[in-house]
Amino acid sequence: MVLNTKFDLLPFLAKHQKFKAKVEYNPDEICEMIETARVLFSNEGALINVSIPVVVVGDIHGQYADLQRIFAAVGRPGRTRFLFLGDYVDRGPQSLECICSLIAWKIAYPKRIFLLRGNHEFASVNREYGFYDELAARFSVGQAMRLWKEFNDLFSIFPFSALIKNKILCMHGGLSPHLESLNDIRNIKMPVMEAFPDTLEQDLVWSDPKLDMRGYEPNKLRNVSIAFGEDIVYKTCKRLNLDLIIRAHQVMENGYGFFAGRKLITVFSAPLYAELRSGNSLLKSQSRRAYPAAIMHAQDCFHVAQSCAAMRRVNEVHCWNNKGAVIRISADMVISYVILNPVSQKTAGKENFQRSFKDDQRSYRMDEQSGATVMPQLQ
Repeated sequence: MVLNTKFDLLPFLAKHQKFKAKVEYNPDEICEMIETARVLFSNEGALINVSIPVVVVGDIHGQYADLQRIFAAVGRPGRTRFLFLGDYVDRGPQSLECICSLIAWKIAYPKRIFLLRGNHEFASVNREYGFYDELAARFSVGQAMRLWKEFNDLFSIFPFSALIKNKILCMHGGLSPHLESLNDIRNIKMPVMEAFPDTLEQDLVWSDPKLDMRGYEPNKLRNVSIAFGEDIVYKTCKRLNLDLIIRAHQVMENGYGFFAGRKLITVFSAPLYAELRSGNSLLKSQSRRAYPAAIMHAQDCFHVAQSCAAMRRVNEVHCWNNKGAVIRISADMVISYVILNPVSQKTAGKENFQRSFKDDQRSYRMDEQSGATVMPQLQ
């Protein structure tokens, strides 16, 4: 595809080749980048097909140093195929660097990097949880409003779901009673400016799995969308001829976790999540009782942290003391995990940040003929 654009890609990408605490941007070049990307995303639709091998990445939430760690661990776009599951902005300190670098890589390698939409890629959310405030702190009021609107217009045509080799369905949130066939996703009319209640669009970016229940019920943890039981995962995989579902959206104590006989994997790629100081959007969101976070443990157990026991307080910095992870799916459908240990954003940006990685040797092979999965037991 030949893109007719004024956007100067190579110098823009060069800004992101090495970690910087803050990248300097010109508002006009960002708008030119968005306009260029609009052509690419408008041709993708709500459901995209992704080849293997591929690296699947969960929530990033403005943690730009950790995004750089991921690239250092598994390879940069162009050499490695990536599927990101959404939530690039809000919460963390560098939403702008995260989303700008990912969109620029998408323009450079449109068939090697794929970006799905998360619940934070909606104006009603990112206006309140950090992205707009970050823009307002870095640009004039008029420039910030212009950029915020331009980004959200682009988000409105981001895909909702991805299908990996026709066997693995990926989305940010989860399943839905409105999902009877894959055509239900394909038929979503773009752009989607808002995810309204009782719609497939809302559930794909908001819903959560829940133990000890069957079917669907209102999502009382978030007061939005629905929760679904293990039986829904089994039924959906059988009906859609899937081997596996991969989603993000929830903080994982170990970076990833399993549900429904390991037919569903949740991956969360922002270690030490929400490293924010007192009075900022993390505490603000808690005081408003909106969208509390949940932790899923590797032993197939979902629960909500009822206190600060799962959080760490250091010098008035509040954060989840979680690891991050990404999922690697090889050309022969072997799945493995790369773990990002908790490291502060300042430490993560230093030259030795790669030492904070370790490969998780727990992996499993998917038998494409039988659709079965064989996994070693977690210790």
